[in-house]
Amino acid sequence: DLLGKIGNPVFVFGIFQIIIYIIFAIFILIKAKDYFYIYFFLLFSPPMLLILERGNNDITIFFLILSSVLLKNYLSGFILGLAISLKIYAIFILPFYFFFNKFNKKFFIGFAITIPLIIWSFLQIKILLGNTAIIASYSSSFGIQTLSLFLIEIAKEIFLIQIDNSYLIYLNLISIILFIILSTIF
Repeated sequence: DLLGKIGNPVFVFGIFQIIIYIIFAIFILIKAKDYFYIYFFLLFSPPMLLILERGNNDITIFFLILSSVLLKNYLSGFILGLAISLKIYAIFILPFYFFFNKFNKKFFIGFAITIPLIIWSFLQIKILLGNTAIIASYSSSFGIQTLSLFLIEIAKEIFLIQIDNSYLIYLNLISIILFIILSTIF
């Protein structure tokens, strides 16, 4: 157990995450000359510092996506592909990238390198869904079906409507579409 010999794994991971955060923050602030203050306040805002304090690994995905947006070369596509392979929700950035930017051959080549890793990640989706906590209550942890289960509970408690759990996939699709529509409007 090498990590145990170095020290408490939670402490080691926390220090490593803080170091990576500082490196990425410096990189992003150097790269963003025009909007320095916006990026500075984004990177050191209370929600970002709270995420860092709690040791949430989604901060790493956030930095990968932000770095991918700022870079305009092979590394940009590679970093976005890496983020997609680590957390599947990052794939929703891809259509916006192609919509707002013209076709970039360097980006596409960098992204193509990670396609086998992305495919492997999608092949593991059944394991991810099996390990995601699904608790139908108001105090449930955030899983892939939590919002749908929350809507079912609201329908049952407030409107006295009994909805079968077999409709979860439809509620998931409605939630995703609603999120996309509201995020483009606001």
